[in-house]
Amino acid sequence: MQAISSCPSIVSRCTQLRRLYPKKLLPSFAQNFDGTSVNLSEAHKVVEGVIWLISILLNKSEENVVLSDDKAEMLLKNVRRRMGKIARRFDNDEQHDAHDYLMQVFRCFDEVMTGDVEKDRQRKRAGILGNSSLHLNPNIAVRFKTEQSLYCPTCKKENFNTSIHEMLQVPLRYEKSTTLCDLLKTSFQGHTLERKCPQCECPVAYARDRIITFPQCLIMNLQRYRNIYQKNNSKVKVPMKLETSRFSSFSLISFDFNGNFMELNTRDELACKSDDIRRLGVKNITGGINNESGTPKLLGGAGDAESGSDDDCEILAEKVKFSFNFKLITHRKSVLEMVGKMDITANEESIKQHLKTLQRSPAMELDKKDEPGTTIKIETDGNCFFRAISWCLTGTQKYHKKVRKATVNYMKNSKQLLENSCNGDYEIHVRNMEYDQEWATECEIAAIANLLKVNIYTYLPTGWNCQTPKECVPTNIGSIYLNNQEEHYEPVVSLKKSPEQPKELKSHKRKPLDDDDDQDSEDIKKGRKVDGDPSEEKKPDESSSRKNPRRSCNEKTKQNSNSIQYNLVAVVCHEGQSLDNGHYYAYIKDMFSESWHFSSDKTFRPASEEDVIDEVAPKAYLLFYDRQ
Repeated sequence: MQAISSCPSIVSRCTQLRRLYPKKLLPSFAQNFDGTSVNLSEAHKVVEGVIWLISILLNKSEENVVLSDDKAEMLLKNVRRRMGKIARRFDNDEQHDAHDYLMQVFRCFDEVMTGDVEKDRQRKRAGILGNSSLHLNPNIAVRFKTEQSLYCPTCKKENFNTSIHEMLQVPLRYEKSTTLCDLLKTSFQGHTLERKCPQCECPVAYARDRIITFPQCLIMNLQRYRNIYQKNNSKVKVPMKLETSRFSSFSLISFDFNGNFMELNTRDELACKSDDIRRLGVKNITGGINNESGTPKLLGGAGDAESGSDDDCEILAEKVKFSFNFKLITHRKSVLEMVGKMDITANEESIKQHLKTLQRSPAMELDKKDEPGTTIKIETDGNCFFRAISWCLTGTQKYHKKVRKATVNYMKNSKQLLENSCNGDYEIHVRNMEYDQEWATECEIAAIANLLKVNIYTYLPTGWNCQTPKECVPTNIGSIYLNNQEEHYEPVVSLKKSPEQPKELKSHKRKPLDDDDDQDSEDIKKGRKVDGDPSEEKKPDESSSRKNPRRSCNEKTKQNSNSIQYNLVAVVCHEGQSLDNGHYYAYIKDMFSESWHFSSDKTFRPASEEDVIDEVAPKAYLLFYDRQ
């Protein structure tokens, strides 16, 4: 309630409601204090209590902000008790989710101010509040409309639907620290959606979202909990000012040569902002077979600059003389064999189209200075490695559970081969890996490399690293390339070459292994331009650039008529490992003095902006922004 009382657009409506209807709204609670009954719905009583509470909090001085008098204490308990009669989960004295409670308060306002008016209209009589007060519904201040674009990659049809929200849900990535601006940009990027097309019955669609109407008070829920017991403790830098006009337009998209949507992330846009990164899938090994130069070297240049040639690379299994190339797996029969090993029953035609798309990316030598060019966006849910492998082979992430299961089954039967790649007890590690959202380590990378008999290249801050099969020679049909940034895996489908000219492999110009792709190969050999090359992203025109500005969300810029600026006015934080326990507290900004305060049960003290930014980063749960 302290946070709501810091939002001018909500407070002004509640204040007017109390002034306009003092005899219609508040007496019911006064009667309840005296033990008398009231013929009003529980939702009415919750609304009355909230309006009264906001009025009290607004008029409290800093020295007497805590609701200590008996009447106010009873009011707080009464609101909670009335809420418990509407939603049984609140009918106790235990801790509950603040987000859930706030949404229930909003529903009560809607029921009282909208639902009753409609019922009274049907009964042809005036309601308790009446039509004239509909515009005072506090939900109007927080409500906003979004539009979603759904593009079918098969029939090329695009459908749109709109929805109304009271709160913006912001998913958190698994990383040590990030910013709210980066989280919002990621949230509004395109993503794959399992949806049956009404025209062609294609099982997937590509979805993009935008905000059509912006609210006066923008409330955000940082989704730290995937369930009530699993918390994400990432630090989120929350800006005092937020510019949101970029989210009024759909994110830019690219299409492959078939006109299919491809959500592409460039490395420059997703540059790592933290040097403290756990190096998954990489281990420095001093033993093994020495190469001709006598000293191994990372392809990314982490080794001695004077030792070895550019073709020397550190491999997890052993150190050998080897030529490293960038060549994606596009041989259909081999891919079908791989997916068969993982018990994946994917549509062969979909796989064929996916591999044809990958064929547009030219094979070339992999130099130590090369970086990932184009990567494919992968959902950040703890299954990113298995999702990335699924996409590389089938063109969709939805088979990640099959990939995980096949990996675990292989690990159970290959302890002697993989045990050295595991940190800790191998048996326990394998059992834990059976659970969804358990992060992959170098042990799982080694297992997939051996299971599929392919090399797996991973790009980390130190450069490219290669995991090669330990018990067999890898096939020559191509390799899997992954970009690991902030402990998150994404498939790499093109290279960002060093300033030198790219060296295409002669083998790429030969007849492909799959006879079905002869015509596509002829286009490559004759140098014809093929539409939709993954290595060539669509360049946005000037109008698109204006709709999708490159500047940071909170960068100070000259305001214009299209600028949508918000100021932070309150933050609700949570300490604890479960939504149903722990402790909630808030940082609030006084509406009149513009000063910040810390509020927690019976504690109320001043706070600086610096304190707010630093202290809410690991604990922020609900953010309240008021529009300028």
